[in-house]
Amino acid sequence: MSLLSVYVIICFLSCIIPIFGWIETFVRGHEVCRMEIDRGAIQTGIKYYNNSITAPAVELHCEDAEYYRATKERLQANNGTDIKSQILRRIVSLYDDLAISKEPGMVRMKGFEILVHPVAIPIPKQFLVELTPPKSKDFGRVIPGDYRTYFSSETQYRDDMSQSLFTFTYHKAGWDCLRHSEILAAGSLPLFHDIEKCPRYALSLHPKQLYSLINQFPGVTVNGVRDGHMVKYSNTSVDHTKFDEELYLLTQTALLQYTENVLTTSAMANHILDVVSRYRNNGRVLPFHNVLYITHQNEELNSGDYVTDLILHGFHEVLGQSRLTEFPYKPCLHKTLDDFNATAFEKRRQTLYGMGFTFGLSIAELWLPPNRSTYFFNDTRNADHPVYLDIKENIINHKYDLIVFGSGHRRGHLPFWDEVCRNYGREEVAWIEGDDAVPEGIFHRQVRNWIYCVGHYFSREGLAPKAW
Repeated sequence: MSLLSVYVIICFLSCIIPIFGWIETFVRGHEVCRMEIDRGAIQTGIKYYNNSITAPAVELHCEDAEYYRATKERLQANNGTDIKSQILRRIVSLYDDLAISKEPGMVRMKGFEILVHPVAIPIPKQFLVELTPPKSKDFGRVIPGDYRTYFSSETQYRDDMSQSLFTFTYHKAGWDCLRHSEILAAGSLPLFHDIEKCPRYALSLHPKQLYSLINQFPGVTVNGVRDGHMVKYSNTSVDHTKFDEELYLLTQTALLQYTENVLTTSAMANHILDVVSRYRNNGRVLPFHNVLYITHQNEELNSGDYVTDLILHGFHEVLGQSRLTEFPYKPCLHKTLDDFNATAFEKRRQTLYGMGFTFGLSIAELWLPPNRSTYFFNDTRNADHPVYLDIKENIINHKYDLIVFGSGHRRGHLPFWDEVCRNYGREEVAWIEGDDAVPEGIFHRQVRNWIYCVGHYFSREGLAPKAW
């Protein structure tokens, strides 16, 4: 195509969009939806929030995804007690299962009923493959904890999972792990050792029952034995005379759409915002216009934290810079002009947790916003800094409609705690706990510190004990 042709197409699109509006496609449960927004909605600045239609100028058309129709057809032809039928039924019930498993736990203390809502370590949507990748081997190379199997290149790491039918994963100190979502996003299926032993409130946003059935996939033999913090595998094989390729494709495609619906960073941010909004607005989901996301400041957080930073990534995706303030500023998330050169980019990523795989420098920001500098990297106690003073004044004047403490599992200085407690009600403050485990005794000790200031508690592991 010539440059002139490209120029003509661009000019045509720039004219047609203001006249007729635009079309956006997204997934919702087992459906694929098409949203048409006309010119009037654009001109009046009407927007939608989390797929909830808020303007008559928006038309929404949804239909069952192809994999869902094919799954139901196979079940109608043969709905028995065999493992294939069990997997198909679990695919159909994915979102019914989710509605049950995401129900919060409850702890009563000091006259308060504290609801413990689930969160998971999410993955940026940019890492999701669009289609099932061609498979060239049965199992991925990496064994978690066995550094001899690791890759130094993130591209090689993802390619290895994409090319593999199955990829090994298991719990370490906590049941949740970024690797679970990475496997799904790469278009592989997880072989999750001992998933049947997972406590009720851990991995609540993951399809644990389907994971358990995948371990029994027809033709697949996996022998794993727990050895301390690791699992040692032996005699793993796939008998391709018994392997059901269509069942594999249905399962993998369903889980890929589930990952987009539930386990991406934007989906996790929307989940948190939805929970808070429903409790504050009698079940209705309303948009937030000004959110403050606060984290502790310590050396470990400087190199990155999967829960804190990837959920913050989701808030950026959903709210954008105009509706979100992060404090302190997180250099580990933001790609700036200093990272324009590939060598500089990789050098900085090497200093981050896990070599920055999946989360490091994942927000493109080729210029620093006004008043945001490396000052935030070192010191959050400088009460004379203009940004610090602006945020403090905004809190006192109640300018934020939601405040999120995103690093409840960390220790160290937590900015603006006193100001938030004095000026905000409990229903306006959320707390994210991302530790490997929060046993009930420790939970009770922590709650005493914030119970009068925080109304919404989100936990990666629920109240599950430490996994080892």
